[in-house]
Amino acid sequence: MSAEAQVNKVQGGNMVSQEESTSAVVRCLEIANLIKSHEKYNSKYIGAFPSERDLADPGAHLPVIAEELEKIAEKLQSGQIKPNYLGVSTEATDLIALSEIIISEISELQFEFPELNIIPRITASQKSISGYTFLNHAREASLPHTYSFIELPDQKRILQQFSAPFYIRLALEDKFRNMVGFKFLKTTRGSRSQTDESFPMSLFIKFLMKKGSIFFALNISLEDVKNIYSWSCKFVHTGQKEYRWLILKALDVVAHLFVNHQGMGGRVQTLKPGMTLDKLQAALNDFTKADKKRNVPGRHWELSDEIYDIKHYIYDSRKYFMGPPRR
Repeated sequence: MSAEAQVNKVQGGNMVSQEESTSAVVRCLEIANLIKSHEKYNSKYIGAFPSERDLADPGAHLPVIAEELEKIAEKLQSGQIKPNYLGVSTEATDLIALSEIIISEISELQFEFPELNIIPRITASQKSISGYTFLNHAREASLPHTYSFIELPDQKRILQQFSAPFYIRLALEDKFRNMVGFKFLKTTRGSRSQTDESFPMSLFIKFLMKKGSIFFALNISLEDVKNIYSWSCKFVHTGQKEYRWLILKALDVVAHLFVNHQGMGGRVQTLKPGMTLDKLQAALNDFTKADKKRNVPGRHWELSDEIYDIKHYIYDSRKYFMGPPRR
């Protein structure tokens, strides 16, 4: 196959017409404007990821929906063949499909909260995955040939969609674990002590909120990190669907933590100049001691310079023809 034919295959395989793109942009902006004129729209919204308490009010969804629709419209209008979106060069077909999913899920939100009345349609959809379905997917991983005869209608696709917040949670935990070189947490009660290799994420987020700017140059809102982590844990406990606009909002924030992770195995530097792992460990332990509640075991952080973030190379067949993604 000639180089020109390969370029056409890569660039044209998922091409959409100008008419399709324009129609999607118009629809995105039309719905976004409808939302902005809604009585429950928060005009003071500045782009923060809503807290769990905020999300108890259906109106908290509206600014995020409008924001995500406007971002999609902006990318479709950018003039770039594959604009950078959520940290990756994105196909226009995905952007159009996402706009349709968001608009469809607005009708689902209205089923839950009819008083919103944004678009003239209310629909119901699957909101959770049963324990029996999870069990079958767990068995299928070990018994693939057996399950080639057993039908799980569309549940694999639904599981993939529903579990996105769980993947976000794992991404955050792994990022912070390696960012600090976490080895274990030693807990002591009286004369008895034990080590726990589970990363104390909630405690670390509290530390980040208080002391993080001293040690790390993180170009994201730590309040957003706290809210996203709390939100991302819900799927593990409920198995329930989260709206796509919240998933996109969370991905957009979390992707900024990984902007320097593309490469071939090099170490990702995270500490600010002048900061050391020993200083970080001392600060974590001082903070943890001060945060200790009554009747809670003493906790001591143990960090290691042998544990760190590594750059990863992920092959993208389009990059040979496209060059690096542009913002």
